[in-house]
Amino acid sequence: MHGNKQHLQKDFFLYNASKARSRTYINMREVSERFRLPPS
Repeated sequence: MHGNKQHLQKDFFLYNASKARSRTYINMREVSERFRLPPS
């Protein structure tokens, strides 16, 4: 994912619901967790 330079517009986040949540929240710039999502 380091090579992907595409930026998402604000509308993407307004009209697409989140699919997963992290169990822990840390007030840092990055929280990483692996999720298995159904194909869609």
